[in-house]
Amino acid sequence: MFSRRTNRFAVFPAVVLLGLLALHAQETSRQIPFNLATSLPAETTQAVTVQLQESDGAVAFSEAHTVSVGADSRISFVFGSQTGTGLDPAHFPSGASRFVDVLDGGGASVLVDGRIPLTAMPFALSPGPEGPQGPPGPQGPPGPPGAGSVTQVDSGAGLTGGPITVTGTLSLDEPFLNVRYAQMAAANVFVPNQIFNANVGIGTPTPNARLAVRANGIDVLVGDPGCGGPFTAAIGFGSMLDCGANFALGGDRSATSSNGTYINRPAGGQIAFREANGPNQMVIRSGGNIGIGTDAPTSRLAVRGANIDVLIGDAGCGGPTAAVGFGVMSGCSNFALGGNTTQGTFINRPLGQQISFRENNAGVDQMRINPGGNVGIGTDTPTARLDVAGTAKMRVLEIVGGADLSEKFEVSGVESNRIEPGMVVSIDPAGMGRLVISSAAYDRRALGVISGAGGLRTGMLMGQTGTAADGAYPVALTGRVYVWADASEGAIEPGDMLTTASTPGHAMKGTDPTRAQGAVIGKAMTGLAQGRGLVLMLVTLQ
Repeated sequence: MFSRRTNRFAVFPAVVLLGLLALHAQETSRQIPFNLATSLPAETTQAVTVQLQESDGAVAFSEAHTVSVGADSRISFVFGSQTGTGLDPAHFPSGASRFVDVLDGGGASVLVDGRIPLTAMPFALSPGPEGPQGPPGPQGPPGPPGAGSVTQVDSGAGLTGGPITVTGTLSLDEPFLNVRYAQMAAANVFVPNQIFNANVGIGTPTPNARLAVRANGIDVLVGDPGCGGPFTAAIGFGSMLDCGANFALGGDRSATSSNGTYINRPAGGQIAFREANGPNQMVIRSGGNIGIGTDAPTSRLAVRGANIDVLIGDAGCGGPTAAVGFGVMSGCSNFALGGNTTQGTFINRPLGQQISFRENNAGVDQMRINPGGNVGIGTDTPTARLDVAGTAKMRVLEIVGGADLSEKFEVSGVESNRIEPGMVVSIDPAGMGRLVISSAAYDRRALGVISGAGGLRTGMLMGQTGTAADGAYPVALTGRVYVWADASEGAIEPGDMLTTASTPGHAMKGTDPTRAQGAVIGKAMTGLAQGRGLVLMLVTLQ
């Protein structure tokens, strides 16, 4: 403890052993500096109240301070600096105990070791002659970092170096770095685990991020700064021309190479994507094959996984946007191409839309499947399950939906005659290409039977739209059909030759070979003992 002659009075700390109060008399003894440990949040600015208290806690004097809290939660202030005249000597009667406390905005003490005791000593009301200079006191604690810049770093005896903790701004210009880099390294100024508690700028005095690098044509490399060794450069940006094949992530915006950003691997290596450094979720193998769910893709894109969807478009299948989907497609109605591991592969279309097959996306569809299922080849408007506008060629055509070969005909007299399947028709001499219901026995103009009676459908139907070879009625010219027959001229047995009867639209057993010549329409395959009814007949015009 030391004293200095002052103009009014001197106040000294009573408890030096606490090590919490660094106090000495200044030229104005009405002000007392403090540096105290607190519980305030580090590196903040706080409004506090400093109180001078009596033994019983009564407040003799107080004033407000705005303090900066250091990284170690210590604060510094000068008690009495907020009044015009400083502390009042009357607050320090000789021999009386006084205490200093610091309160936060809520009135709670923030001093770690409680309030600080002070003891007042006698003082002179008027200054006497100045005494001799006293001996220097012990070294005080380090103060907060001050402003300044590094201008010289030399290696050699007495320079030990060590970590540098920067809380403000450390500026190192390029000439300084060029000259002093080796000396700084030798002095161990920059060491592992270097700490910068502020934004660091390289090439910029105003960094807006923890590390900001700004310079034209300068590489930023993490790993081997020269990109010279194998598998060493982790990240590189700038002009990557000198980095060979050994950087992992690179960006280039120079005029001498292709601009862009690159993910690179050394020759023969792979690029792997992982979660929590677990198994690879996706790999890009040497050569370019991409594997998702497999580390050994055998194609440009290999996706492997049980019951996992692979979707291109809307991954949720929520709108008509999913282009391709594989996996379990349950709940997806709007995909175009899909696969299900338990049911097969599907080509799908949204409701009411078509599926088109095209070449060069030009002209009419080469094949189209319209809503409802009609398929058109060479036509956009198929009117049947398969509508081919062109020539179809095949080795074998098997028809399982009918038993005859028919052609389309128009039948005259529809207005006055009832026409139904199974009726015998003859050539209409008054209408080119038209037919009439047969109504004469042994009619040599007999042509066939209207197809479709008895549940036997037409097997093949021929015709040409818009010509004489067109019409509304399919007439069987060969094959098996049911025909209406009349047994009044004789019972019909299987194997009998059938000809036209006088009953309109009916056939009968041909009993007169001379008259039957040229009027036979077929051979009976079932019998009819009497009356009228349907007989199965093989159409064989003679």
